[in-house]
Amino acid sequence: MSCTSEAAPPVLQTVTATTSYPELIDKNADLSMKIEEGFGPNGLGILTTAHVRMFY
Repeated sequence: MSCTSEAAPPVLQTVTATTSYPELIDKNADLSMKIEEGFGPNGLGILTTAHVRMFY
């Protein structure tokens, strides 16, 4: 009986990127790194926003 070892498929790490709301509305903020992180080759196409004030 022979055993063959097969290489396991590579584990893909996917990431989402998060930016803060104040950073998002800042016209001088450079969000290109966050966008690349969320939509780049390892990104899921998700960019979330944190610290959003609740409006009622």
